[in-house]
Amino acid sequence: MVDQEMLAAMEQMIGNKLRAGLEPLEMKIGKLDERTQQLEADTRYVKIVQAGNSILHRQDSIEKCYADTSARYLEQKERIDRLAKEIWRISDAIKEREGRPEEVQG
Repeated sequence: MVDQEMLAAMEQMIGNKLRAGLEPLEMKIGKLDERTQQLEADTRYVKIVQAGNSILHRQDSIEKCYADTSARYLEQKERIDRLAKEIWRISDAIKEREGRPEEVQG
């Protein structure tokens, strides 16, 4: 029985030493886990910011392209409107002359 008691005492002593040695490791693991979680949160934030920046850049590009195109369309519309007015005037002048054949011949 003495051997059994001695083995139980040694087991208890070794268990106590292991638990005492594991406590600092568990604390370090807990700190590392907290840091890992914070890094994951920071990484998610950075990805969101990068996505936002990409979207804003694309939006700026689209707006610039749209504004440039819109300005060109407005400019061409004004030109087309002027040409249409001139065509109407020419058409009216032709119709007016067709009504007076003596002026055309004379």
